[in-house]
Amino acid sequence: MGALQAVLGQDYEYLGSAGELYTGDGMWHPDGVFKDFRRAKFAMYLDPLTPQTGALRVVPGSHLQGWEGNLDPQALWGISNYQVPCASFDNKPGDAIIFNLHTLHNSLGGGYRRRMLNAVFKSRVVPGLVTRPV
Repeated sequence: MGALQAVLGQDYEYLGSAGELYTGDGMWHPDGVFKDFRRAKFAMYLDPLTPQTGALRVVPGSHLQGWEGNLDPQALWGISNYQVPCASFDNKPGDAIIFNLHTLHNSLGGGYRRRMLNAVFKSRVVPGLVTRPV
């Protein structure tokens, strides 16, 4: 899959998948902070979504910052969840979004029916590790 190779490199493997139902507003968070391998989520939403109806929002470049857990923008920066600078995407059922698990993301303004299928993959090569033949 070319898009996964762009995020993880040439050699990657499947870790797991899920089907989920989201409701209401979320919190800004990464899906984890892993220092051993790169990880990416392939997310496919089954309902039409816009930024106003709960589409995924991501903070570009945040995967490089090392954020952990759920974040409170009011406490950290004095702004609301809706004021966090981010990018969001309209999507139709079947559209796919691939993002690094370190990326801060959220869904805001959603109702009670945001269905998502996802699969998680990881690189097989440790970032920055140089291997030498024995």
